Amino acid sequence: AYRCAVAFWLRVYFPADTWYETAALAKKLKGARACMSTFSMAKGPITKERLCHIIPYVKPMYVTGLTMAYFGLLRHADVTSVCVRRRGTAASSAWLEIKGGKGRTRGETEWVDVSEMAHLLWPYVQGREGDELMFPAWDPCYVNEVIRAVAHHYQWDPAYSWSMHSIRHGRAVDLRAAGVSKNELRARGRWRSSASD
Repeated sequence: AYRCAVAFWLRVYFPADTWYETAALAKKLKGARACMSTFSMAKGPITKERLCHIIPYVKPMYVTGLTMAYFGLLRHADVTSVCVRRRGTAASSAWLEIKGGKGRTRGETEWVDVSEMAHLLWPYVQGREGDELMFPAWDPCYVNEVIRAVAHHYQWDPAYSWSMHSIRHGRAVDLRAAGVSKNELRARGRWRSSASD
């Protein structure tokens, strides 16, 4: 978010002819306004009930990704770098293989159990090989725009910032309400700090 804010500051306060806009900088500028407006705001929780409000508004390819993000407590970067593999022989088990992402070194893999949605993942698992990404065309800006529009439409608390990360937060809220302990929640969400408390 800090880099987005700096990129936005450059764009606003320096004339375009005084610096060269690279492709990387252009990408940062694309989401800069959203970063600036939500930088210091807490993320609102998108619980299962709220996720059901969002699903009808997204393109079909995003339905599975958002559902998977909810059940797997995934970060946005996790969704864009996920490969789905069948791990074990049970038809009711499903695991996501996440390469890279927050807290992992380049090439490091992490497995996430999403057996609760195994029936939705089988079409993606079959016929896929190696390191083929599940969502190569995933657009984070599109997802966040839809979530913010739905939050506005349903008048969710404007004191919160609503984004893809809100789904991870909402799943944590739902699990705590269902009686999952803080330690188990931290393990399932792969938190290395007390951020889940």
